[in-house]
Amino acid sequence: MSAMPSFLRRGGPDFSTPPVRRAMQTSIQVPDFDDVLEDGNQEPQPGDNVSPLETPAPATVPPVYLGGARLLNWANTASSGMTVEIMLKDVGPREVNPFKGLKYGKSQGQRFRTWVGPYSELAELSQFDELESVYAGESQLIHYGDTCNKGVTVKVMIDSGPDGVNGKHPFEGMPTGPMEGMDLYVSFVALDDDEAPISKKAAPKTTPLHQQSELKQAYTFSRDAEFVNFLQARLQRLVGDARPEVLLEDNPKAWALDVVRLHLGVPQLRVMNTEDVDGIEPRKKWKRLASEYLQSEEFHARRYHLTGR
Repeated sequence: MSAMPSFLRRGGPDFSTPPVRRAMQTSIQVPDFDDVLEDGNQEPQPGDNVSPLETPAPATVPPVYLGGARLLNWANTASSGMTVEIMLKDVGPREVNPFKGLKYGKSQGQRFRTWVGPYSELAELSQFDELESVYAGESQLIHYGDTCNKGVTVKVMIDSGPDGVNGKHPFEGMPTGPMEGMDLYVSFVALDDDEAPISKKAAPKTTPLHQQSELKQAYTFSRDAEFVNFLQARLQRLVGDARPEVLLEDNPKAWALDVVRLHLGVPQLRVMNTEDVDGIEPRKKWKRLASEYLQSEEFHARRYHLTGR
């Protein structure tokens, strides 16, 4: 009678040999390592029954903004082209403007694939193909803002050529204004230089304020209405008896820049960009003025952040 227990004689591993020389007596076939590498690199041969892999559909690029809007204003001028300004209705009171951080302006503003139509439930479901649009084409970001009287806004320039509206402003004749403006539904999808949709994260961004030169900072501040109020309240202390060449009511931005120029005591603001001795003192004075504004009541009364281009 064998001294080996019966449960070890029923086809299990043989433990009667030393561990180093023992082989597993199982039905599992372990392929050689080289065979694994070869099999992994093999390509389907003609006649092999191989199901083709389905190419996954490209992910849908989320719009920079998709939601309700209201027509605030539109214009068609030789200098600015066809523009439209709208209020973004689906932005919460604690949310920032969805266009914040994107490049803006006629020369380098971010371009979008744009759809604008009358507000409807179908539009909320993004079934644009079933709706008649007021404008469907490309647009370019001119400006964005957040003010007490208009709310969260965006202003874009629309194409007036063959791929756009072909001469006539599409919003002509529609009611405008913060209260009585026409209710719209809009979609803005950012585009790259090849006109391919991209996410907002992938779009070029504006330069942070602290990374701008002193000259660019001065132009950025001059677009801020509260900075203009800040200068006006301290005009006598900043420039003495000197007065800007431009009237405040005619052009607030140009007025602010002229006040800054007088305060710095330079013939032109671009002196701040020079690397010689002439540019050192104006840069110091600008930094002191900017620091004073950033700590002022006017600055903290603003509802949006300063951004550069």
